[in-house]
Amino acid sequence: MATFSSIQAQTAVGSGSSQKRKATMVEPAPRRRTPQACLICRRRKSKCDGVRPSCRNCRRLNRSCEWPDPEATGVDSVLEELSEIQHRILLDAFFSTSHLEPVRLSIHKPTFDGTGFQHHPEFFRLAICTLAALYLDHDTSVKYFEGDSPWQISERLAPRVRQLARDTSDQPTVKNIQANLILALRELVARAGYNSYIYAGFAIRMAHSLRFMKEYHHRHPPLEREIRRRCMWSCVVVDILISLTLCRPTSIQTQWTYIQLPCPEASFMFGEDYPSPTLAEFVHNQPDHPDLLPYFIKAVDILNTMMEHVRAWVVQDQSLDLGSEYTNPFDTTFADWISQLPDRMSWSKHNLRAFRLLGQGNLFVTFHMVVSHAFCLVPQLYLPYTGMQTAPSPVPLSDRQITAIRKCLHHADRITAIVSLLFRGDDVAREILRSPFTSLAMMCAATIHIWSAHSEACVKAATPNPTGSAQSTPSTPPNHHLRLFVEVFQSWEKSWPLAHGCLETISFLEQLYNVAYHVTAAPLEDGNMVTEAAIDLDRTAAVGSGIYDPPAGPFMLSRWTQVLLAVQSEPQPVKKEQARAQLRALCRHLRLRSMLGPVSTQEDDGAEDGYEFLSHFDTTELEDLGGFVGCMDGSTDADVDEHSLVGYISFLHS
Repeated sequence: MATFSSIQAQTAVGSGSSQKRKATMVEPAPRRRTPQACLICRRRKSKCDGVRPSCRNCRRLNRSCEWPDPEATGVDSVLEELSEIQHRILLDAFFSTSHLEPVRLSIHKPTFDGTGFQHHPEFFRLAICTLAALYLDHDTSVKYFEGDSPWQISERLAPRVRQLARDTSDQPTVKNIQANLILALRELVARAGYNSYIYAGFAIRMAHSLRFMKEYHHRHPPLEREIRRRCMWSCVVVDILISLTLCRPTSIQTQWTYIQLPCPEASFMFGEDYPSPTLAEFVHNQPDHPDLLPYFIKAVDILNTMMEHVRAWVVQDQSLDLGSEYTNPFDTTFADWISQLPDRMSWSKHNLRAFRLLGQGNLFVTFHMVVSHAFCLVPQLYLPYTGMQTAPSPVPLSDRQITAIRKCLHHADRITAIVSLLFRGDDVAREILRSPFTSLAMMCAATIHIWSAHSEACVKAATPNPTGSAQSTPSTPPNHHLRLFVEVFQSWEKSWPLAHGCLETISFLEQLYNVAYHVTAAPLEDGNMVTEAAIDLDRTAAVGSGIYDPPAGPFMLSRWTQVLLAVQSEPQPVKKEQARAQLRALCRHLRLRSMLGPVSTQEDDGAEDGYEFLSHFDTTELEDLGGFVGCMDGSTDADVDEHSLVGYISFLHS
């Protein structure tokens, strides 16, 4: 049986690697510094005797001893600790990291370079350095930052920039909006809890205070107007990203944002006026915009709309009409918009190469990740749960289940294909892949792959073998899709604690599915088995710290899965307590089922034909899939083996 732990063991470098990862995740203890230490000893974190004009360490190493200005403030002291070459390295990392475009799109590079870095506000400068430090190459950080890791550099700068965010919270300016957005993204990928939500809120309130949501600024020159528009769209994208990751409500309603979409990059660089459409006009009239950014913003907005539909079902405990035909009121609008996109926006290796040459490869990849993720969200709620099937008879499927399975498998395959294509490529391709939106899409696809593997194992266990008896316990087959995602997240987690949270969530999802599908008893930690008493032990998460109550009503595994995904970026104690709460409720549910016997549920209503087993698909040419996302209309095909799930899967991948 291939579980998450076995997959992670196969992909990890060794037993010591996990200890190294844990070491990088722990916030370093505050350093006690000598007040009179020279700048070089501070950077090296060496004990300085404070003797001027040259300390003992500098005399021993025969180097020039530099001292901080006694008039400098605390923030200036932090910035002075960074040499000119260190500033340049951090700036290069900030502007060369492709997926930082959402917080970088409002920065006019010619103006930024012409002003000079030291002449920008301290908050803005320090926010850039704190985020950029996470994206330094490890060898570069060791060579130029006196042996510090990228995580240590960022953590050393973070307290100062947080203090500046609080100090400037009542000073709404364009620079402060940009700095708060940069800090919010840093706190998100650093897995700093709800800090990112708060700092993004600072930026959004400042933008609203300056009335950036409407075209009120006609007296300003075209460049200034475009910077303000882009600041607002940065707020929109970061707001949705943090909302999706932290499962918090958004602060911006895009239907009340009446500004133009970003103009083409060339017009922005030259400060030219360009009449771009608004978001509403971009949907209804479908103009052919020459730039990629407006398409990305619209896709993110649609993804947020889909997620709000899911949250209404999960959090408000709304029920689905499981026996009716699958319907999604947003599918038609989204599908129509996708079908009208220009050819250059379709997924192909040729288009990917072209956008890479334009420096927009990451944005192009992220756009398609967002599109496939949006198409997966609602159908994922309708995936059938076969774990309660105890008889070897065929499992019935309704039309809406077949449509949901068809959509989910197709788009999960597409996400996996893009990940495989880029992760198996060169360093540039792997860097193009990395994005917070990509991690969200991968987690959605991972959930579908886990469901597929466990459903196959469960149905095969209920299918009589040649001897006429069914297997007693299902076993999960190796899941190479999940192994790929684990490898990707492990490659990111050294500088991205957010990736470590994704690995934890995959582990918890595996535990939940293993128990629900009777693969194993629920493992807790150190090999212990979950009992109701054991789950109640070691409650390290405080009440009210973000834990959901287990969903009420009829048992639906998809609802429970969404709850676990909702806390994927929460601190580890919160996630562990959430997993315990759900496993405890699941144990009670399974025990009650074993006492009462199998009963019909809403899942069985409207069922027609069935299938004998679930064929676990294996596609080897997924990276060659072209065009748009496909499978958007949800229609069935008469040539498919009636309502047999294995027939549908074979048809989809033939």
